[in-house]
Amino acid sequence: MKRPKSLLKFCFVLLSCVVGISCSSKYTVLRPIVVQIVEPFVELRSEPEDDSRNFYAIEKNELILVFDSYDNFFQVKTKAGQQGWISKDDLLKTKSRDGNSLVANQYGLIEFAQ
Repeated sequence: MKRPKSLLKFCFVLLSCVVGISCSSKYTVLRPIVVQIVEPFVELRSEPEDDSRNFYAIEKNELILVFDSYDNFFQVKTKAGQQGWISKDDLLKTKSRDGNSLVANQYGLIEFAQ
């Protein structure tokens, strides 16, 4: 009988860690998505902070891969291999390859508008 209790404790600790990690970010990217820049450019930041330096300008019509999030920032990678962070506001100004807009739903998930 000791084994099921140990397994139950392990599952509880694991679930607590997963919930804690997922709650540390305001928004969640469930799976990597590809979006297209529709503004003249979007600044790529070195860190997920408002005062971090901009080191690259992603130009209009460029496709980027969005694969992670932290607070109000999203980690992206460009076709040219540049990797950094863009703000939620900049991300919500992009579109899918099909032209659909992105929205942040009430659960903090980023998804394509219907």
